[in-house]
Amino acid sequence: MPGERPPVTAIQTARELLAYAEGALTGPQRRALAQWIQGDSHDEIARDVGFADGAEAAKVVRAAIERLRREFRGTPDGSGGDR
Repeated sequence: MPGERPPVTAIQTARELLAYAEGALTGPQRRALAQWIQGDSHDEIARDVGFADGAEAAKVVRAAIERLRREFRGTPDGSGGDR
């Protein structure tokens, strides 16, 4: 339903993801990923974050996503694998 809040466990998981991302990703990776999540194009991300072009922005976004996936892929309960 629109406006319905996620369960507390989902909120806590999101907080953990954000906290981990703060320490694991560079500033440009975090900004690029945040803009990508909001739906910005790679060209927009490149312009705003200061990358040479959209291709470079796409590469940075992919690297950020892969870094987070490696950390949280882990076990079936989502507890992570590298910790």
